[in-house]
Amino acid sequence: MPQSPPVSSSWVARLGQVLSLVLLWSALLLVWQPQPAWAHRPHDVVTQIKLSPAYDQDQTAYTLTRSNLFKSIDGGAHWQRLVQGLDNLHPISTIAIDAQRGQTLAAATRGNGVYRSDNGGQSWAQVNQGLGPLDIGVVYISPADSSLMLAAGTEGELYRSADGGKTWTQTLDASHRILALAYADNTLFAGEASGQLLGSSDSGQTWQPLVALADKVSAIAASLDYASDNTLYVGTESKGVFQINTGTEAVTDLNQGLTDLRIQDIKTLPGDPNGLMISSWDRGISISSDRGQTWTDYPEGLVKDKMADDDGVTHFSEIALSNQFQADKTAFVGGFNGLYKSTDLGQTWQEIETLSLGTVISMDVSPNYGNDG
Repeated sequence: MPQSPPVSSSWVARLGQVLSLVLLWSALLLVWQPQPAWAHRPHDVVTQIKLSPAYDQDQTAYTLTRSNLFKSIDGGAHWQRLVQGLDNLHPISTIAIDAQRGQTLAAATRGNGVYRSDNGGQSWAQVNQGLGPLDIGVVYISPADSSLMLAAGTEGELYRSADGGKTWTQTLDASHRILALAYADNTLFAGEASGQLLGSSDSGQTWQPLVALADKVSAIAASLDYASDNTLYVGTESKGVFQINTGTEAVTDLNQGLTDLRIQDIKTLPGDPNGLMISSWDRGISISSDRGQTWTDYPEGLVKDKMADDDGVTHFSEIALSNQFQADKTAFVGGFNGLYKSTDLGQTWQEIETLSLGTVISMDVSPNYGNDG
């Protein structure tokens, strides 16, 4: 009876390699199986969303997602991560976009100062000459002049640049910790952690106190009719929304109907002088059609996550509205679980992907994989 040929050691080695590949492929298949509990771990955590001033035409949006900067040119359907020149070793804290052409952007970091882009974010350069602290919490580009920028340190101090960030000059000392900036009718406004609201009529060179609120200023929006009514809408960390007349310094509480007073952002609605939209820590989106006299919540489609509560961070963050909001009805809001978009004036929301769920950044297999899977 013929005998089977002996099994060579090289063949055994190849068989071992094949079995190893099979085990690795099995592990990959397990990773790629639909697992709802892991769908947003790590979470997207969108802290900022900025739109092009011509969003209705170019569909361009920028997000700050887990301290990474992304750009979309199709209304959020697809995203490109922006990295060229952003060699910072610290997280990006805020971004700003010019309101004229939408090509100049600024990015503030928590340790590398400020970066500037002149080509829609495709490349960046550090612009820190004259800047004191490099831990920057807020960066701002004036909507009237893209060469005028402001940068606020996380521990205080405010710096001004009149040449697009090439050189900076200090305008407020460390006793002023600025959390929010806004512009209307040739006047800049700044809100402090102390609750003080400041104004500047000389492009940020000098500042004067306007009114003091009993809570941190988290957001500022000027009335669309500011030139005639002197009205600012100010959101606070825990005491809701206030209307301020900068001419008379009158302060009016606008919290009727609000179920969450921890305001994250406030926007006036383009094309509607009576419309306001706010985002709050827990409730999400609320809208007023009567200048804040009454509010209606619109949480449909917005998702909260217990992990945000466990980590002590907000569920929802910045709002962005299309320049043709009344026509295309488009709005965005960032959140702990990701980015949300509305195409019905903010009444319902749908989560859209910014960080692909298929992005694998690392992998390993247990040495005891055969037993523990």
